[in-house]
Amino acid sequence: MLKILQRHVEVMMHYDNTPAHNTYATQSSVENAEFQCMKHLLEGTERLTREQLRMQIEQILREIPGRIWKATFLNWMERLHSFIELWREYAKN
Repeated sequence: MLKILQRHVEVMMHYDNTPAHNTYATQSSVENAEFQCMKHLLEGTERLTREQLRMQIEQILREIPGRIWKATFLNWMERLHSFIELWREYAKN
C-alpha cells in the first residue's frame, strides 16, 4: 500500500460547493486528478464488516505522511479563503 501512496504525493480534498456554472469545470478537474487512490487501495474489501472497513481506511490514511496532510489542509484553507473573498465581492453587487 505504501508504495502506491508514495507515487501519489498529493492528497486532494474535494470541497463541493460550486455554483452550477462551475460544476463541469469542477467535475473535470476531479476526474483528471489522482483521485482513485483510496478506491484502488480498497479493492477486494467488499466482504468486510463496517468495523474492518473502518480499520482498513484508517490504516491507509495513517500511511500518508504528515507533511502531505499539512500541505493539503493549508491548500484547502487557501482555496476556501479565495472562495469567501469571491463570494463577498459577488454579494456586494
